[in-house]
Amino acid sequence: MDAEHGKPVTAPVGNGTIAFTLLKTDSGTSLPSGSANFVGDALSFHTLDGSKFTVAYTVDEVTKSLNK
Repeated sequence: MDAEHGKPVTAPVGNGTIAFTLLKTDSGTSLPSGSANFVGDALSFHTLDGSKFTVAYTVDEVTKSLNK
């Protein structure tokens, strides 16, 4: 969080909260599709109306040393 970007949108999960982003892409086809770069420690997919869908994803990882 900073003055330029503000506070993220959050939702309750268990005893805590998560920040989330809604991605709604217009693929120009009859089927919604898209891609997004992601940095974080968790990822969840769902639809707004509960309809079934398929997800394909790729993980590209680079290990870095922790700075103390």
